[in-house]
Amino acid sequence: MAYTLNTVNFDNYDIIPGHITGSNIAIKGAFDMPARIGDTFHDWGDEDGYELYTEADELFFGGRDIIFEGHITGGRSAIYTALQGLYSNIAAASGLSVFSTPYGDFNVLPKSATPKHYNGLSTLKIEFREPVPDLTGGSVPASGTSNYTIDGVPMASFGLYASEYDGVIGLPESKQQFFTQIEKEGYQVSKRKANEIDFTGLLIADDLDAFKTNIKNLYALFSSAGERTINLRNQVSIVGIPAEGFKVTKVLVSAFVIAELNMKLLASSIT
Repeated sequence: MAYTLNTVNFDNYDIIPGHITGSNIAIKGAFDMPARIGDTFHDWGDEDGYELYTEADELFFGGRDIIFEGHITGGRSAIYTALQGLYSNIAAASGLSVFSTPYGDFNVLPKSATPKHYNGLSTLKIEFREPVPDLTGGSVPASGTSNYTIDGVPMASFGLYASEYDGVIGLPESKQQFFTQIEKEGYQVSKRKANEIDFTGLLIADDLDAFKTNIKNLYALFSSAGERTINLRNQVSIVGIPAEGFKVTKVLVSAFVIAELNMKLLASSIT
């Protein structure tokens, strides 16, 4: 399947899809889970950590950025003509544009297009904003037995395999101090912020359809009410939320699909 914008194939503008750095596909951001918007927690100040907001009526999600990278060959005149056709397409839209890719269709606002000219070639970076990503269509797999689980579901059921989780045994930063001291340094013993765990894992699937299904299932899990309980190696249990969603990068599509998932967990407790 080709890349199109409002049903017009990028071939019409002589735009050839390229590769995002670290990936072998031309887009990034399309598989990300967006961050939550609105209040996600309350800091009581006189207690360690935060009160996390996780009821169903407290869950709101923002948009995400999708970036396309490609190139156009030919002389400058031909490149300018091709770009003008693309810009006319963008200007003609009266609402959201439909950006169709081999990995899904996205209702977007084109934010910018940045060409860089070289001798007989231009690279092109197009940034889109998808204001209302579709997080539906997934389901949470059944619980099972594993050393790595999320809410009792083996991570492998999502094609997810943990590789790093920094911050598990770190001491959280102190909260803001409030005191007045003249002509010498003062201090106030304060409570501590919540632990933030930087989690990195690999996503592995047999094919693109399975990969997209796993992503949707992760959306279903992390957009549901309540906190998530993440068990690592049957040694550490983290209870919390990924308030900033997650990023899917370094996507490689071949006979199978492999990618990297990164998310920051705001923890209410670590056992």
